[in-house]
Amino acid sequence: MMILRWRLFTNAKSEKNAQVLLNIVRRELSSEPKSVHFEGDRYSGHQIEFELHYLQGSRAEQCYQLLADGEKLANSWTLTGVSEPMSGWSHRSRVGGITQLEWQELDPQGLHAKSWREG
Repeated sequence: MMILRWRLFTNAKSEKNAQVLLNIVRRELSSEPKSVHFEGDRYSGHQIEFELHYLQGSRAEQCYQLLADGEKLANSWTLTGVSEPMSGWSHRSRVGGITQLEWQELDPQGLHAKSWREG
């Protein structure tokens, strides 16, 4: 099983507008987001955080599905950690209103895995 924590940075000035963006993203993903959380304000925009669980297939198949989901949402991804844990970041969103996207692989117990930004 592969568990990923996604964070979307938006220019949505309200949680209601951020929810609209999440609904657009939800239609593109291969599985349903879990543990959705909104944070932000009307000045800096809202962040949307959620988890995706890839349960089927080998690790290679799960990685392929992750990359396919990522490609639907953005391009020019920066990827790190080809082995475990992996992470990715892009500021080239295909969804208007989302300014930046990032994801991090978590261990199966849901503990935080270091992202490339945390060194």
